[in-house]
Amino acid sequence: QAWPFRLLARRRGPLRPRPPLRAVLAPATGAMRTGRAAAAQSGGHAHAAVTAVATDASDAEAGSSPTDGAADDPRKKPLSMRTLPLEQQTVGRHQSYYWVEVEPGHETENMDPKYVLEEWGCPERVFLQTCDDERSQEESVKSLPFALILVILYALMNIAHESQVRTRGVEEALDFQISENANFAFSTGEGGGMYMGHKTFNDVNSYADFWSWTNLGLMPMYFPTEASVSEGADFSLGPLSADEREFFFWHNRKVGGMRLKKDVFPAKECLNDIMAEHYNLTCFSAADLDVRLAPTYFEAQWAPFGDEAVTVWLESGDYADVLRRLESEGWIDGQTARVQVAFLVYNAPHDVLVSLSLDFFFSRSGHIWKHVTHQSYVLEPYAEWYSYIWDIGFIFHISTIFLTELIEMGRGLRRSRFRLRKFLRSYLGFWNAVDWVSIIMAYALLILWFIRYADLKELEGDVRDYPVQLASCPSGPAGLECRTAIYVKLHGDYATVATQSRDLSLLGAFYPICIMLRLFKAFQAQPKLAIVSMTLYRSAGDLIHFGIVFLTAFFSFVLAGVAYFGRVLEDFSDFNRALVTCTQAFLGEFDYEEMDAQNRASAFAFLLVFQVSMFLILLNMLIAIVMDQYAETKGQLHSGDTIWAECFELCSRSWHKWRGTWVPFAEIKATFIAQRGKEALRSEAVMKAKDVVEIVKKIDEVQAQSLLEKSVETWGQSHPTQVELKSVLGPVSKSAALARQVNTRFAGQAGVVPAGTKHKKEPTDHLPALDEILETVPELNTDHLIRAARLAMNRDIKSFKEKDAAKHLQQLLEGLAILAQGSNTPATIHASSSPGVVQV
Repeated sequence: QAWPFRLLARRRGPLRPRPPLRAVLAPATGAMRTGRAAAAQSGGHAHAAVTAVATDASDAEAGSSPTDGAADDPRKKPLSMRTLPLEQQTVGRHQSYYWVEVEPGHETENMDPKYVLEEWGCPERVFLQTCDDERSQEESVKSLPFALILVILYALMNIAHESQVRTRGVEEALDFQISENANFAFSTGEGGGMYMGHKTFNDVNSYADFWSWTNLGLMPMYFPTEASVSEGADFSLGPLSADEREFFFWHNRKVGGMRLKKDVFPAKECLNDIMAEHYNLTCFSAADLDVRLAPTYFEAQWAPFGDEAVTVWLESGDYADVLRRLESEGWIDGQTARVQVAFLVYNAPHDVLVSLSLDFFFSRSGHIWKHVTHQSYVLEPYAEWYSYIWDIGFIFHISTIFLTELIEMGRGLRRSRFRLRKFLRSYLGFWNAVDWVSIIMAYALLILWFIRYADLKELEGDVRDYPVQLASCPSGPAGLECRTAIYVKLHGDYATVATQSRDLSLLGAFYPICIMLRLFKAFQAQPKLAIVSMTLYRSAGDLIHFGIVFLTAFFSFVLAGVAYFGRVLEDFSDFNRALVTCTQAFLGEFDYEEMDAQNRASAFAFLLVFQVSMFLILLNMLIAIVMDQYAETKGQLHSGDTIWAECFELCSRSWHKWRGTWVPFAEIKATFIAQRGKEALRSEAVMKAKDVVEIVKKIDEVQAQSLLEKSVETWGQSHPTQVELKSVLGPVSKSAALARQVNTRFAGQAGVVPAGTKHKKEPTDHLPALDEILETVPELNTDHLIRAARLAMNRDIKSFKEKDAAKHLQQLLEGLAILAQGSNTPATIHASSSPGVVQV
């Protein structure tokens, strides 16, 4: 009754309703096989026997009944009464529910899990596997809050101890005072007084500028002698007291003297000895820090001093004489690599000890790079009582994870019977590695923290005892050596704490990555939370191959930028800077004005090609790769429950466990193994709720029925019915070959028009019968035709992504079914140009 046959079929009378394809094919196939067997036994031709069967089939469909004398002849029986012999019958297995027996061709039909359980039950191993999976999922969901608690505890502990707000507030205040208020190059007012300094710290560009800034800008600010008044004031507030002179901008108590430290370049041979000798020049080797271009804040802060570094200590009484002597002696010369001015101050309101360093880097090109760096620490991290709570909670939590991993290792060793190789094969995995890395790093953080805390308390003692120790030293030049020893110890202990704090900060910055991976491990238990990690995992291969292409193109642009803009733009002066600049441009931050000032046409061309190829094309391809896998992963979700729904279910189970109306999954599995042995884990015996109740006495039938339904449903979701294209193309290709042979063999007979023939003959009653088709194509096997027809007729088929191919396949197989039915319906078979596809 399909529309193609309404158009192609030519009948002298009205169309009769045709029975469904499945109702026609099964008895027709049985009749064909019975006819072949009878013909083979009688020594006759196969086509004659099948012709008789086909004729009887049409008679039976028309309503005629067999004669009484021929009742024993199987060929004279109605089609509905004919079946294959028992030894020739074939039974298929459903693709999703493998324990369900179905007729051939029904393997992919959708089945209700409840109906499957009611009629066929559930295999024992599937039930136990579901119990084990539910137990693992339940444990993973329970671990999610603990993973979140670990994140919260670490964040609270870090914020409570580091106190970034307090330290940063003090550092910014000191930085501003040094950068903006330590002025030199003053203008002279009436009476010869100096009113306004026009240059600051950042304007130091020569040796003379350094000494001017030091004498006129920094030292009067750090070692004041008189109280400052407003401009034009005709009065004076008098000199500062000894205690007032010990403060740097009101709230910051100076600790120790000011350190002036110089590093030098060692001499070396010049790159061009001939030119150096001709002009009598001396060359120096580069320092550990490359200062040909501006160093970064981190590089300036942690750049080490060489063995030939020279240190001078400045005090309030004689700093002017010392600076005048150093300048007259040429303390800074062509061999100077770096000069650092450093001092310590303690801010009591915030309990912060700050080391402020003013660095001047003298490059071999003649430029002086300036940096203001800080290192600040809270002397009492446990000033608040709740700081102990975060530390104790973090230690307890990480110790719980450690003990859990040890218990899991012990269970694994027992399961592997203490065979180390077998245990390692089963235990070593990505998520276990994440657990152990997080545990080791957590204990490393704790050890470093307590070591740093001990050294910090020692530094606190030095700062606390500083006034007493300084008072014990003789005044004047006689006590310089004693005071210098105190200063050296203060700065040395501070440098020790600074180094430990740097290592602790680097390790502490990496540890949240481990916590994030632990969260992803916990997310695996919830399908909606696991989409991200599963998407990245499935797209890893495509991302790697895409990354090869992307990095090739990206580094090509980096090299192009270095080659063309490197001489005029600092951002492209070397490969590292160009790499950062191109990365910023890729993310949307691009300084086009500097490039445009160099060459407008080149800048426009470079930016246009870079943005089109890297951003518009490759970046969108990257998004497409990830989103394609995301859509596929989301479509394959076995469960659509939200996280709060699963939490509610978990709470409900816990409530029923407490009331004794719910048997835990682990207990169910243990009971099965205790009564039926480990063979139960591999048993294919089907069960229903009453069977589970007989084995597990504590469980009620409601829970047993619920678990069985969950088992069947989960199994069906994880094993969806999929008709692979190759399972259909085989029969289709044979059917297409059959159609072409029929078209060639019977060309010219009524009702069959060769492919490509425009003239259409009037159909007659002389249609090639099925026996003639079978004789022409003896390799025809009706089993694969039936299977292909049923697969094509299945509305739930999902393998065909092209609707046209599925339509042609269905038309082909329905047409062949009409031929197999043996009716007198004329049909026209057209072989299409596509291989393996014909249209009826």
